[in-house]
Amino acid sequence: MRIDQKHFPKLLFTILCLIILTSYWKVQQDDAYIFYSYASNIEGGNGYVFNNGEKINATTSPLYTLLVSFTYHNVKWMSNVTVPLVAHLIGFVCLWLLCYFGYKIFEHLNFKNGALLFPIIFLANPLLRNAVGMEIFLTLMLIMASLFAYLKNKMYLFWLVGALAVLARFDSILFILIVFIYDLITTKKINYKPIIIFVVLLLPWFIYSYFYFGELLPRSIYAKIQQGASGYWGDGSLFFSHFFSSFPGGAALGLIITILGLAGFVIASIIDKKYILNKATLIIIIWQVLLFLIYGLILNPPGYQWYYTFYSIIITWGFVLAFEAVVIKLNIQKTLVYAAYLVIFILAMVLPYKTFFKPYSSKYILYKSASEWLNLNAEFGSNVAADEVGILRFFYQKGKVHDVLGLTSNYSNNEAKEQKPAYMLVDYPNPPEYLKFTKEGDFKNYYASRTIIRGGNQKLIIYEKIK
Repeated sequence: MRIDQKHFPKLLFTILCLIILTSYWKVQQDDAYIFYSYASNIEGGNGYVFNNGEKINATTSPLYTLLVSFTYHNVKWMSNVTVPLVAHLIGFVCLWLLCYFGYKIFEHLNFKNGALLFPIIFLANPLLRNAVGMEIFLTLMLIMASLFAYLKNKMYLFWLVGALAVLARFDSILFILIVFIYDLITTKKINYKPIIIFVVLLLPWFIYSYFYFGELLPRSIYAKIQQGASGYWGDGSLFFSHFFSSFPGGAALGLIITILGLAGFVIASIIDKKYILNKATLIIIIWQVLLFLIYGLILNPPGYQWYYTFYSIIITWGFVLAFEAVVIKLNIQKTLVYAAYLVIFILAMVLPYKTFFKPYSSKYILYKSASEWLNLNAEFGSNVAADEVGILRFFYQKGKVHDVLGLTSNYSNNEAKEQKPAYMLVDYPNPPEYLKFTKEGDFKNYYASRTIIRGGNQKLIIYEKIK
């Protein structure tokens, strides 16, 4: 059966995204489970909460949280459907659409050889594995969709999708502002009517957030900035220093991929400036560079791995531009172009293949096992404190879960000392700096070790309050 050339790209996106979906299923991020707990509570009628009765917003993405909750509510009648499975399926759809809009953008630029390369290179980037289950795929998809709408001069659609991108992740406002300023400079006029759509879509959430949570922005934003300033994660530029090491496969691989991706811009510009001096590429470069500098020089949070997944866009963009420029410059035959696609596709499958045969992540096994132990041994109403609370909250059924880092609760490590929850979970044998007080004599006057949980190459000690 011959595949219509028009439908071939969509088939390619589907195959690639299915491979990603199945290969990365065992990647279960702890922070993703924070979303899952909120989504479960919303679906169960308990409200937009992490712990029942505590109105604290620790989700950086109201849109993703509500989308997971709404989807789960409508498909939970199917057997074996769980919130994590729903989130992974949403991630699959978002990646597919992201590939589609990326393909259409390069097709719009008349870079047809690079257009088909975009999904292969993007889905091959190891940084994607860090964001499985998170809101990042939804955010990037909406940003690419809004860029495509802008290139097609559909301004009402741009502002509508742009509002959704901001609700998917609040720092998407930077991208919207860049496009707005770029358009203002190039056209020297402002069309106010579509901007009203943007404001009208965003306003209800911020009104709700102010009256329900008492805050406009999520608690987690402030908490992560405070973490960077605390000194517990070290001094200096935490965000910059963790960039290369955030790549699965190590810092050396991260350095090579990044250099090759950025070198693509240089190669393309040397061959012909048109590859760089187009609307889409300039906006992407400005957005990614400013985002990187703001996070590194102003916010400087600890280097959580999924933060860096955003930069898979600029790395992919560089590869695609260089490929397009070289193919056109050397007049490479279609047969060789498709052979290059195949080689790159095979290389792209190495990480998904290796990940598929690995067990569940150690942290997932560790905290799920700890939750099961607590469900068997803790009394109802027993509160638990830990520094990793996503998986723990999702599976623990007998009480509240408090975060000593202040992401999901009003707790801090100092308040954990004073309020003395029924149980405390601490990395074993070496607790992080902010939990070193569990080694002190005063702590041992109130807590006793109950058990040590093992998961992969990690261990966790569970302390129980004794007085």
